[in-house]
Amino acid sequence: MVFNVSDPTGGVGILGVGIFPGNITPVHNIFSLFTFIIGGMVAIGSFEGLSGSYRYISVLLGSITLIGLIFSGYFIPILGDGGAER
Repeated sequence: MVFNVSDPTGGVGILGVGIFPGNITPVHNIFSLFTFIIGGMVAIGSFEGLSGSYRYISVLLGSITLIGLIFSGYFIPILGDGGAER
């Protein structure tokens, strides 16, 4: 049930990132952080709704998203802001 609610909520975060470009720093950063957190959690939480190898791929990609978010301070100086997001 939690992930049924958080999936459209992640869409609101994506919409906010699109509406507020990167030069509007406080709002864009909040929406992008929100999108990455919700997106990673939904990918991990969709484990039970998927079948076969897709369930493990989803957990792997969600984990990579959240781990990358935690260690983004190390990636941003190397890759730049846009490269770390991609």
